[in-house]
Formats: sequence, C-alpha cells, structure tokens
Amino acid sequence: MRLLPTNRIFALAALSLVVMCASIILIYRVGVPSPNFLAGSASAATLTPANQPASALEMHVANDGLVFLRGVRVVSISGNDIHVAMSYQTATFLWLIRVDASTKFFTSQGEKGTSADMQIGQQITVTGMLAGGGAEPTIDAQFIRD
Repeated sequence: MRLLPTNRIFALAALSLVVMCASIILIYRVGVPSPNFLAGSASAATLTPANQPASALEMHVANDGLVFLRGVRVVSISGNDIHVAMSYQTATFLWLIRVDASTKFFTSQGEKGTSADMQIGQQITVTGMLAGGGAEPTIDAQFIRD
C-alpha cells in the first residue's frame, strides 16, 4: 500500500505523538535522574555536604529582564546588598541581589520572613528584575525564599 503525501504527514504526526506519549509515560513511571546522577557522583559530593540533599540549580532570565535563581548560596551580606554565587562543574556565577522595603522574604515553609533571617552559606531562591550586567549582574529582588 502506497501512502499519498498528505497521508504520510498524518502518519508521521501520529508516530510522533505515540513516541511523545511513550516518553511521558516512561518518565512518569521511571522518574528523572537526580542531580547527583547527572552531575557525576564525585563532583556532586564535593558541592553538597553529606548530610544535606542536593538542591536543584536553576538560572532563568526572561526577555523582559525577570530573573529567577534557585540554589544560589549567600556569600556576603552588606546592608541592602546580598552577594550570591552558584557553581556548576568548573563555572561559578556571581550575582548581586539588592533588597529594599518592597522585597518580600519567605521561609522554606512558605511563612513570612525578614532580611534578618539571611545567613552566609544559606541556599536561597531569588526572583527579581535585572538591573545591571557585567561580571556580577545586579538583581532588584522582589521575592527571596530560603
């Protein structure tokens, strides 16, 4: 049986849909590998203390300048400036987080927090607007969660 060109497109679309559904089912049943598996056990062990689970590292910058950082570590705190860093393999990303009266702080349980809750070495999640570039981009923080 020979397929017409339009039938080939539908057959290809159907095959693509089947493969996509099978992939989703496989991921749902098997799960996604942990960050330790993806990063390699040796490097993950050096970045994460043995008594703490590995945290997801995420860095997103949207077209409108909205920035989302997950898993950054507080390096220093000076007034309204929080310097944070994120390391992945051999790369280290440094950010300057500026806080003001409108910045909202939350604890890991989702409760309201304050800037006084911040500690050096703490891992945090930051959402804000990109305010400056360079070697250490600046973010005007809207939300910070520990």
